[in-house]
Amino acid sequence: MNIFLILAKSNSLGLADKHLQIVNNETLLERELRDVLSKNCFDQYYISSDSIKILDIAKRFNFKCIKRPESLTSNDEYLNSVKHAINNIKGSISTITISQVVQPLKSKNIYKKILGKHKKNVDSVVTATKFNSSPNWIYKKKGKSLINAKSVKYENIISRENDLYEIDNKIVSFTYASFIKWKSITPWPYLGEKIIFIEDVVLNPNLRVDINSKEDLDWFRIVKEKLID
Repeated sequence: MNIFLILAKSNSLGLADKHLQIVNNETLLERELRDVLSKNCFDQYYISSDSIKILDIAKRFNFKCIKRPESLTSNDEYLNSVKHAINNIKGSISTITISQVVQPLKSKNIYKKILGKHKKNVDSVVTATKFNSSPNWIYKKKGKSLINAKSVKYENIISRENDLYEIDNKIVSFTYASFIKWKSITPWPYLGEKIIFIEDVVLNPNLRVDINSKEDLDWFRIVKEKLID
């Protein structure tokens, strides 16, 4: 089975209840649920949340609901929340695709494209964004100063690089076999070693929406009104 999964906790940082913010008379969550169902790409649809309100909305769309414990709602428990959700899915699983509600700009056929790239020996397929700079430009903020990010170890390359990409976490899709292995120490260990990427561009490669604040939400409303609707 190809599984579609949404992780939507209630205690989000920055913008409270961001999944339930309303744009054009529907919540961001409702928009995502309606959109993915219209694509008819997956065998089963799940949502994991600690919020009864969020789960009740998902039930109206016939999503299978997983009640997440409050102990798995902090940011540093994200990987454990993924494990908890997948361990509560019934049946024989082939792939798990996780989509971010708060990154609502997705191209029309993105899910079909992602599933189409799940070939033999591919552990995962992800959306990625071109990183137009050099790793050596990355610093940490300390007060009002910038200090070297010592945990970032790269060769001494000063110029802008052309082959760097950031996994933007808009959509990640991985095999159940990769999830079972879980040996990597990367931020998403279930992605495995063989990762295929797709640049999911909507209108313009520089146009991105990731809603974590009121300003982000206002920006999305402008984008919808001026560029999409």
